[in-house]
Amino acid sequence: MVKDDFDTVTPKLTTNVVGDNIQPKEIQSDIYINSPKLKIDKTFESNYKGEEERLKYTLDVTNERKDSIAKKVTLVEKTTNGRLDKDSIRVKDGNGNDIPKDNYDIVEENGKMTLKFKDDIYILGKNSNKNDILNKNNIPLNSNKIYDKIEITYDVVKEKGKDTVSTSIVNSNDNTIDENGNDNSGIANKVVTKVLSVEGRAVEEEEFKKKTKLDISKDSLKQNVKDGDTNTYTLNVLNVGDNPARIVKIEETIDGNAKIKKDSVRILNSKGEDVTNNTNIVLKKDITDKKITAIIDKIDKDEKYKIVYDVIYDESETENTVKTISKVKGLNTEEKQKEDITNVNGSIKDTKIEISKDSTKKEVKAGDINTYNVIVKNIGSYDAREVVVEDTLYRKC
Repeated sequence: MVKDDFDTVTPKLTTNVVGDNIQPKEIQSDIYINSPKLKIDKTFESNYKGEEERLKYTLDVTNERKDSIAKKVTLVEKTTNGRLDKDSIRVKDGNGNDIPKDNYDIVEENGKMTLKFKDDIYILGKNSNKNDILNKNNIPLNSNKIYDKIEITYDVVKEKGKDTVSTSIVNSNDNTIDENGNDNSGIANKVVTKVLSVEGRAVEEEEFKKKTKLDISKDSLKQNVKDGDTNTYTLNVLNVGDNPARIVKIEETIDGNAKIKKDSVRILNSKGEDVTNNTNIVLKKDITDKKITAIIDKIDKDEKYKIVYDVIYDESETENTVKTISKVKGLNTEEKQKEDITNVNGSIKDTKIEISKDSTKKEVKAGDINTYNVIVKNIGSYDAREVVVEDTLYRKC
C-alpha cells in the first residue's frame, strides 16, 4: 500500500553506486505514482410533483490531488426510504455540457445504482500540468474526454413521513474500496446524507450542526398614539451568524387593548419582495387578532426578513399600555426574544344621557308636601363625567 502523503512529499528512488576503485555515490530521482484523490460535494433541494415529494441531488466529483488523473471512475449510490428515479439521471462536465450516455453505464439493483464510466473518461487533478500527466499515463494528448469536474444529478422519490438516507461512494481503479464503502487506500470518497422531514420540508441532518445566530429589531410608524389610532409595526429578523438558519419560526404577539389587522400582514425578503404567499419560502403562517406565526424555510447569512403589520388600538378613556412580544427560533439557532411597550393615550368620548322625573302626587293644594324623583340614566357607550343636574321650580301665576 502506498502512503497517502503525496500532497506534501514526492516519493524518491535512491540508487547507491559503489566499487573497489571508485568513490561511493548516491543518486536520487523522483518517482511518479498516479494517486488520484476523489472528492464528492453533495447538495440537494426538495420539490413536489403533484403529491410526490422529490429530492433532487447534485454530486460534483473532482480530483483534489495535483499531478494525478482518475481513471475508470465508478459512482455507487444507495438510497433507503426513497426510490431513485433512473430516468432523472443527468451527467455533465464542469461547464454544464452533457456527457453523452455512451460514455457510461448505469446498473440499478436492490436499491443501489452504479454509474460506471468508460475506460477513456478521466478526471484531471486540480492545478495539474495536463500534457505532462497525460504523457506519464500514456493517454493521447488529443483526448477530448479529460474533465476537471463531473456533475451528476438525479431525483429520489421520498417515502412520506420517513427520513431518507442517501449514500454516495466514488472510486477509480487507482483506489481500493470495499462494498461497504470502507476506504482501504485513504483516497476514495464516501458521503452520507440523511434527510429529515421538518415542518413538511426536507432538511439535511448535518445542517442542524451548523449553528448560526439570529437578531431581531422592531420599528413603529407612530411614536405617540391614542386610542382608536392605527399604527404600523415592522419586525426585522436578521441572520448575523456564519451559516444559513433553517426552519425559522417567528412569533409576534399583542398583549393589551389592541388588535392586529389580519389583512395588513406582509412578509418581505431582503429585496423587499412580498413573499407572504410563497409556500416555497413561507412554509406555514397563522394570523389571528392577537398573534402572527410564520415559519421561514431558510434565512441565509446576512439575509433579512420583515413582517409588516397594522395594529388598531381599542378605544379607551384612560391611558393604557400595549405590549408586543417577538420570538424567533431556528432549528440551528438559539431562541431570541424582544418585548416592546407602547403607551396609548385615552380620550373622553361623547355619550348620551336620558333624564326623567315623576312625583308621588299628581294633584296638590296649598300647604301639601310632594316628593319628586329625578332619574338620570347613561344610555350611551362611554362614561359620563362631571354630570350636573339642575331642577328649577317655577311658580305659575
